[in-house]
Amino acid sequence: MKINELEKWHAIGYYHFKIETMNRTNNLKFFIVDDDPFSRSLYQQHLNNLGYNNNNVFDNGYDCLKKLNLQPDIIFMDYDMHPLNGIEVLQRIKQFNPNIYLLMISSNRDTEIMHAAMKYGAYDYITKGERDLEMISNVIQQITLQYNQDSVASKVQPF
Repeated sequence: MKINELEKWHAIGYYHFKIETMNRTNNLKFFIVDDDPFSRSLYQQHLNNLGYNNNNVFDNGYDCLKKLNLQPDIIFMDYDMHPLNGIEVLQRIKQFNPNIYLLMISSNRDTEIMHAAMKYGAYDYITKGERDLEMISNVIQQITLQYNQDSVASKVQPF
């Protein structure tokens, strides 16, 4: 099988993702908000591997809130942070701009917290673990498809 030179693949364990399907033509801006330096670094490297290089990292929600004027498209956020937890930051982000996609990524498995995140506008809740990078890739792919559909719909002119 000959692979077109334009096609790039990214592997996560046994899973392979075609980067072109991630639609790198959208220069999406990501915020990564996590008090764990390993997680911040892991998610930033994963985004870079997928071709998304417009990333800002924060070790707490307060610093993220101060930089919302940079207009992120997608925010990855941990729940267990101080001085504000992920739900508190999520609520303030949605007040600032309800169109920002927020993906809660946390090791906290409490279903009440998961439901609260979704209730207050999180796009998804991913539990940290062995498949979190795969799930992040899937969510980004869903969001870029929505961006593309919205872009096409906005360009359609009525007769």
